[in-house]
Amino acid sequence: EALAACPRQVTLSIMGEGPHEAALRAKAESLGLGGRVTFQGWGNAKAVADFIRARDVLVLLTRTSRQVREQFGRVIIESQACGVPVIGSECGAIPHVIGAGGWVVPESDPAALAACVKAVLADPGDRQRRAEQGMANVASRYTYQGLADQLAECWLATAGRLRTRTKPESRTKPQPQSP
Repeated sequence: EALAACPRQVTLSIMGEGPHEAALRAKAESLGLGGRVTFQGWGNAKAVADFIRARDVLVLLTRTSRQVREQFGRVIIESQACGVPVIGSECGAIPHVIGAGGWVVPESDPAALAACVKAVLADPGDRQRRAEQGMANVASRYTYQGLADQLAECWLATAGRLRTRTKPESRTKPQPQSP
């Protein structure tokens, strides 16, 4: 529905397979979007990375349900590591993982998604800035070094709080008073 509200040059490429593919194809056809939506099956890691790198943005629109609340969204950091910013929904951890490397839209809101896509089209410089911020997001938060730095910072902060809670005089044994 969001794609139908976007300019004709906007296309949607879907990689993956599953039980919803037939319904998605039918929906694209019913909206007159058959020529603007492509479907591609799963591939190996290189094929997935190549697919992502060929996109202007990656879209992850998980919707909260009783069974689903996005816990991380690994594809977000995969996309950002490829230099592709992400448009994600407000579901679960998606906004936190995206950070400054993309945009967040309300769940199940095609009008908001279309407006976001139009804004991305209108400002290629913003798209490039967010792509760079996404790569920085991955480097600082999701690499081995980034995670190690965050853990060390957390441990040091915790140690500092523990030190301030335990006063030095409470750790020393009282000295006997002389008569």
